[in-house]
Amino acid sequence: MNILSTLATLRGRLTFILIMLVLSACALVAGIALSVVEQEGRANIGAQQFSLLSAAAEHLAADIDNKQILLRMVAENMAGADKLDGARMQAMLERHDALRTEFDSVIVLDRTGRMSAGVLKKGTLSFGGQRFDDRHYFKATLAQRKSIVSEPVISKVSGKPLILITAPVLGAGGEVLYILGGSIRLDDSSFFAKIRTLNPGESGYLFALTPDGMILHHPNTARLLRNVRSEAGAPVPSTLKALGGWEGWTLGSSKNGTRAVLTYKRMRGTGWILGSVYPSAEAFRGIHIARETAWVDAAVVALLVGLAGWYLLRLVLNPLHLLRQAVEEVELGQRDIDAFDLKRSDEIGALSRAFHSLSLKRRAAEAQLARMALTDALTGLRNRRSLDEALGAAYERVKRTRGTLSVAFLDIDHFKRINDTWGHEAGDLVLQEFARRLLKAVRATDAVFRLAGDEFVIIFEFADPAHGLDVAAAKVVQAMQAPFEIGGQTLSATTSMGVAAAHWSEADPKGIMLAADEALYEAKRAGRNRYHLAGVHYPAAVPAAGR
Repeated sequence: MNILSTLATLRGRLTFILIMLVLSACALVAGIALSVVEQEGRANIGAQQFSLLSAAAEHLAADIDNKQILLRMVAENMAGADKLDGARMQAMLERHDALRTEFDSVIVLDRTGRMSAGVLKKGTLSFGGQRFDDRHYFKATLAQRKSIVSEPVISKVSGKPLILITAPVLGAGGEVLYILGGSIRLDDSSFFAKIRTLNPGESGYLFALTPDGMILHHPNTARLLRNVRSEAGAPVPSTLKALGGWEGWTLGSSKNGTRAVLTYKRMRGTGWILGSVYPSAEAFRGIHIARETAWVDAAVVALLVGLAGWYLLRLVLNPLHLLRQAVEEVELGQRDIDAFDLKRSDEIGALSRAFHSLSLKRRAAEAQLARMALTDALTGLRNRRSLDEALGAAYERVKRTRGTLSVAFLDIDHFKRINDTWGHEAGDLVLQEFARRLLKAVRATDAVFRLAGDEFVIIFEFADPAHGLDVAAAKVVQAMQAPFEIGGQTLSATTSMGVAAAHWSEADPKGIMLAADEALYEAKRAGRNRYHLAGVHYPAAVPAAGR
């Protein structure tokens, strides 16, 4: 029986109409479901890319901060450099192995712009009488007397594109004697290689621009030091938007015309723009596979099953429904992201595992940002936000153990005088050394926090107010008695400390902090360089004369 004779019967015509209805229904339902999943999938992928790029931008900014700190430390070690010749400065550079690790080359320029010493990652620079007095970074550092990050330039030493981080070597009167310059190669940079593992997908890549559009980093090294506005062809609209201050992700076309997820994040400090290109074909591969196969599955179900098509259609779409439901529940916090990790071998399983993988990366990036949010960037101690959580947790522990909650509030004596006399850079170094001594002076079970400025807090775990608390407090005060060696200068930075303790039945986190703060001011009124236990006065750990 051929198709025409079959359609001539009422049964055939009804079957054909029913099959077409099933096919249309399958197409409609599949289209709606896949549209929702695709929209949510794109939003998740875009948000994930921005989170990863933000983490990469913060990592690079922190790396530049560390390089500037390293150069400033070396510059401070060259105090009295006006009495050093080139050979002695070269020897000083050679002793700092970290310079070779952090920079591709390091040079020392005198006030006329002539190179006096220098080192490479491997080996020593040949001076050759090069002069750098025409370089903007040389003039800017000489005029501003502070560290700067240069615009990208072509190196006079290697002929390669690079950026330079500078640090002035100041004389006793504050004049610039020499300028240290550490270079970072842009064509083969270990600096940008540190974030290479964050390249999106298999064919995506990261790039970096200066605020005015100069290309700092790109997989195509031929584009380095070109301005995106002056290259052949129209600039990418989203890139121009990012140069104007916008941050975020969007769907668009890259410079070579590839459709992609384009993401942009501006780095703190330098103002550089970090961007990523994640080709849409790869980013949305799982979604595309699911969408394409859904139509085939719907047609096969409609043609082969007929009257049972509706039932089979629900079976085909049920996994997608479950996946959509899982996405909604994960977004609402009702389920963990492991709900995406389906053990299916088909396209739906591939799509679910793609969601799971992206969600894991997003969770890792958010966890890293959360850790950074709870840590003081200067000293590495836990910060004020972390204190609020830790104090509440300590309070709950002493209630369970029926113990005592003990808190110390302390600051650095006459810290403003240190900043005013020696400068904020010296003040930062004092804070870092103070934090290191503080960590050594307390027990492993105690927790140390920096609130702001020179204010610190200690939570003493399991300290006996009758015997052990005063010993612990005296040890902290004693730890600060030794002079602070900062940049070749000897400074005095003692501490005043207020300590409060309360039995679990009377403990109150806010109340005990107020008591410790009041005790701190009692210690200050008593002459500083000492501690005061709320309710009982203890003399200074050492005589305060001469402080």
